[in-house]
Amino acid sequence: MKGDYLDRRADISTVRLLHSQGLLNNAASDAASKMAEPHNEWWGWTSRILLFMGCFLILAGIFLLFARNLIGTEYFVKIALLILGVAACTLVAFLLGRTTLGGQALLLSGALLIGLPFILYAQEYGDTGMTHSLYFWWLIIAFGFAVAAELAMLWIIWLVVLNTWVATLYLQTATLGRVEHPEITMFLLAIVNTLAIWMRWICLNRQIPGLQYRWVLNVLTAMALLPLTSLAVYYLYAGGQNAAFVIIGIGTWVAGVAAGYWYFRYRVHDIISVAFVILSMYAFILNFAGKFVYKLAGREEGSSCIMAFVVLIATAGMVVWLKYLSSAMKGGRDV
Repeated sequence: MKGDYLDRRADISTVRLLHSQGLLNNAASDAASKMAEPHNEWWGWTSRILLFMGCFLILAGIFLLFARNLIGTEYFVKIALLILGVAACTLVAFLLGRTTLGGQALLLSGALLIGLPFILYAQEYGDTGMTHSLYFWWLIIAFGFAVAAELAMLWIIWLVVLNTWVATLYLQTATLGRVEHPEITMFLLAIVNTLAIWMRWICLNRQIPGLQYRWVLNVLTAMALLPLTSLAVYYLYAGGQNAAFVIIGIGTWVAGVAAGYWYFRYRVHDIISVAFVILSMYAFILNFAGKFVYKLAGREEGSSCIMAFVVLIATAGMVVWLKYLSSAMKGGRDV
């Protein structure tokens, strides 16, 4: 691990980073956290939550104002107002300090306001088949805000925009090329979000701030598993599909779930990410059982009764499994 942490003032983020690198065990991490963590931490978290909630509410009001109340206003006047707003957010953020709480909130607001001109453009000129290019420019500009703010929430929002751009790009180009497999979008999103987990690991090793929190890994895991599970369930129910596509789709889900369980269970030791993997298995098993039961018995009362028992057994099994893993992984480390 690069850097000399002995020359740095100890704070809670440093303790968590050392813990994630395996340099502190659980007992040492708990003891160090009690010394480094301020007594008013919960008040600090409450302040942050209220501040960012206020920012989102103000931004929602601005979005609605431009989308509804300023319909008759000239397009270029609205764009000029938004550019002034983004410039003001950026300037004040750097005056306050880009990594301070106020600065991060302003940079977050600026990154979200950047997307509004592109939405107004689509509203003004309609969908010309180039919506993906608008998301692309939003993606590029928001990347600078995310790097400057060092804020995990902004990186998650940037990843959501990236997912939207990838999906829009494929769907629009697939429509132009008359490709009849839009479910490939799910596969592409699963790859993008899996790569995001890998990139977070690289950023941790390079000590890039803002991504060291455990909840970031949990969000990335959920974002990777959601399209992957949707892909498997889609091929489970899709009729008339090429057998090769069905095998590849469900096989990709099996490989992803197996790799995810091994990685989060034995390498990272993160129980919440393991729970997301098990939840993906749970969703697929229930859909598979439902298709099998309703295909054999039809959609009658007896079938619903059988499915109720299947859901009960599967849920009980998942709870018992998670309880066992929670106890077995107490000695592990979280990233």
